[in-house]
Amino acid sequence: MTRSTRQNDDERMRANVPPIDFDQDPPPTPKTPAFADAVDSLTPALDRINLDKKRGADDLRVSFDDDDEPRSTTSRDSKRSSLIDTPVGIKQLKHSPTGAASTLVLYSKAGLGHDTGAKHQESVMRLAILGVVTGGLRETVEARESTFRAPLGDVIRVHDVDYVRSLQEKCAKLPATSLDTASQGACLDTDTRLCANSLDAALGGCGAACEAIDLVATHQAANVFVACRPPGHHVGPRGAVACFRHFWKSPDMCSCGFCLLNTAAVAGAYARYRYGRPRAVPEQARVLRKVAIIDFDVHHGNGTEAIVKGLKPHRERKPLPDSWPEEHHDVHKPWLDESDGDEVFFGSVHLWDAKGAFYPGGGGPNDSSATIVNVPLSAVGPKPGDVRARQALSASQRAKLCQEAGDNLRRDVSAQLLPALQRFDADLVIFSAGFDGYEADLYHWFREEDYAWLTHAVLDASPRAACVSILEGGYSTWDWPPKVVSRAGTRRKASEDDEVAQRPGLLRACGAHVAALNARAPPSPPPRGF
Repeated sequence: MTRSTRQNDDERMRANVPPIDFDQDPPPTPKTPAFADAVDSLTPALDRINLDKKRGADDLRVSFDDDDEPRSTTSRDSKRSSLIDTPVGIKQLKHSPTGAASTLVLYSKAGLGHDTGAKHQESVMRLAILGVVTGGLRETVEARESTFRAPLGDVIRVHDVDYVRSLQEKCAKLPATSLDTASQGACLDTDTRLCANSLDAALGGCGAACEAIDLVATHQAANVFVACRPPGHHVGPRGAVACFRHFWKSPDMCSCGFCLLNTAAVAGAYARYRYGRPRAVPEQARVLRKVAIIDFDVHHGNGTEAIVKGLKPHRERKPLPDSWPEEHHDVHKPWLDESDGDEVFFGSVHLWDAKGAFYPGGGGPNDSSATIVNVPLSAVGPKPGDVRARQALSASQRAKLCQEAGDNLRRDVSAQLLPALQRFDADLVIFSAGFDGYEADLYHWFREEDYAWLTHAVLDASPRAACVSILEGGYSTWDWPPKVVSRAGTRRKASEDDEVAQRPGLLRACGAHVAALNARAPPSPPPRGF
């Protein structure tokens, strides 16, 4: 092939994959008198959600007095710290590393339309807490809103087109809002809710993630955190991932786990397709060929793992009853070319139970390979999800469990994940950022410093990599730590500093992760090649 022919081919590739225009002026910041008023006016879903009645909130509101004994408190209207509006739009930056913002938060407002009902764990309040309207993460880093909706072409690199069409048909038959209890046809499976706007919300999250890829690739930001919902890491190419241990005995263990589209995988596939061919990438942009997806949600990212496995041609057994003859089907769904299987890395840090009792049951110590590394962590303290047992713990017991969980995280990640990640040497790190392992949530005992350590450790092992982080789980939308209340014969009042520090658990854990991203030194650009 002559040089002129190759240049013509490059021009055609650029023409077929046009970049997204981010130079439009951002919308003005909405002027709202208060956080609660702004959130309540956004969507009917928020009108029906009472923060103090959020699942587990009443049980986890535990305060400690001088005798170090736990005491449940009555849910009250908490007095939040002052929340200051910040500009929604980021500064218009030139396509150069020196002009890039360190870390940017990108909100997908489409997630507000995914109405799961007031009592559902994965509610619209999660985005409200993180500052989709005002306050939240906006107080510490620059933020903007994404209105980009991922086109079908970006989605079907990851998901089968008939699965996407099925979601579209199901949502078209449903009302825009959900009731407190599931109505007929409002459930995709045992725990994944749907309404008319659910697919649009998922496409909006995927669009925001692809926009984040463009921002880091064109040096408009060094790191981007995408606040979107619903989450995505449990959904595979065709929806729920079959777990042979549970497929027939426990269908609830084979659900989509609140997920509709795999946002992190869609972003990774877009990065390789758009920025993985050096000759087709503009000179000012980064080449993003080697993609690492790191999942630290407390639940195994089984959907993302299934998608990454599908990058290499293989035969997969169908989940049939044990008495039936085995049947297999061929699996291969590439993102770019035949090198996908070697240039995409997946690592998952999660709780795991040898009996398969913790959802989704996979990701054990023997489920790793050269480009797939599972780091299964053992539960400490009460059984995950046992709210009453967590409530019964004293402050010193909780502190001991937090210390043990943090020590185990550092030991296992350092031994199993970081060496493989260093060898991989990623151009792009995508975090599937779940915060349901936080001490204020229902499952494990991580603290803010554990999320900060993990963020720094992964990025230190990938010094050349740009970074996009995407929200997965995390459901502690109640205030944390709990306020001190009066007890018989005593009266103690939280100080003003305590009021400022008292933020919802999800915001505290996510804030620690975003702060660690923001503290990171800008990555060096990777070498360009052919």
